Amino acid sequence: MVKCGRCGDTWSGTAGYHVCSDTAVASFVKHDALKEVYALIPPGFEGAMAKVLTTGSIKYADKNWQLGKTPGPTYYSALRRHLAAAERGEGKDEETGQSHLANAACCLAFLWWFEQEGKLESR
Repeated sequence: MVKCGRCGDTWSGTAGYHVCSDTAVASFVKHDALKEVYALIPPGFEGAMAKVLTTGSIKYADKNWQLGKTPGPTYYSALRRHLAAAERGEGKDEETGQSHLANAACCLAFLWWFEQEGKLESR
């Protein structure tokens, strides 16, 4: 449970937002409970992914990753290589200088996109 610092009400916190019950703001209603709460994404995460994607765009082309003929094996392998490197304590990719975990996040995002598009073949 989360307690509101303004009105003292408690709520589950899973909705991400709370409308105070005090009379000063009781007329305001915002139905955000089912909307995405982007504030929950760790600060800097999107920027780290954007750096990796920018590096890839310069090296290959914008959204070149979408053109792969076998995205499953390609990106599952890259994901596992970057995770293994991070687990070994290698913070940055030697070639690009970007975070291995940010690279892994991009691989996971690619796999997610291919799945959403119905283009992710089984391994």
